[in-house]
Amino acid sequence: MSTTMANPQSTAAGACGASVVNAAIADPKPAQRDGQWNPPLRSDQLRLVRDRLVAWTPLNLEVIFDDLDAAIGSQPPTAATIAALLERLRGHLKRLCDIAVADPKLSGLIERGRLVWDERLPADYQDAVGLARRLAFMLERLIEDCAIEGADDA
Repeated sequence: MSTTMANPQSTAAGACGASVVNAAIADPKPAQRDGQWNPPLRSDQLRLVRDRLVAWTPLNLEVIFDDLDAAIGSQPPTAATIAALLERLRGHLKRLCDIAVADPKLSGLIERGRLVWDERLPADYQDAVGLARRLAFMLERLIEDCAIEGADDA
């Protein structure tokens, strides 16, 4: 069974909720004028969408769950791996927020996620483990809520 979720959102888009298409479409025009078909996007907008789709990778839940286990499992992450784990957790959270922004019911959770991922990397190891756990719990909650919302929509 595959645990990959489709995600047409780009992590490079920055803030939570910046979608590929919405970033490209500034002013949607009617598809037909004066009896002639006009493309829905300008060529530069179409190139932007194409480039983001080419760079897109699916959201791999197995990798996310492995990182969740590393952060909140029975053994805390080591001092040597904590910085890399924090960056991966932040990346997972940002990508999932880009997906979840489609559901207005999750906006409060997304905003709280944003506050957690914006926290600085603590110099102290115990504080870094605490941040990893906060990121992991926020990520876990967002995955759970997205799955519940997705099941309700089906």
